[in-house]
Amino acid sequence: MVSRAVKIFSDGVMFPQNLLDVKDARNDPKYLRLLAAVLGLDELEHYFFSLEGEKQEEYLAHKAKQREEKWAKIEREKEEKRRNKQKAEGPEEEESDESEDE
Repeated sequence: MVSRAVKIFSDGVMFPQNLLDVKDARNDPKYLRLLAAVLGLDELEHYFFSLEGEKQEEYLAHKAKQREEKWAKIEREKEEKRRNKQKAEGPEEEESDESEDE
C-alpha cells in the first residue's frame, strides 16, 4: 500500500489537506470504501477494503458479477433503443416503398 501511495504522490497528484489528516473521521476506511463504491470506482474501493482468503474471493466474485450485470443492463438498453428507433423509422420506409410501386 505504501508503494502505491508513493507513486500517487510522485505523479504530482495533489490532495486537499483534510484528506491527508489521519485523525479526521471522514478519512475512515469504511467511509472511503463506501464513497468509492457509490462513485463506481472499484479499483479505489479495493484499496480501502481488505479481506483475507475466502471472504476476499467471495467479495471479488460479487463485484465481478455486479459489473457483468451492469454491462448486460447497458447492452439491453442499447438494444431496446435501437429496436425502438428501427420501429420508428420502419413505417416511413414502408410508405416510400408503396409510393415507388405506384
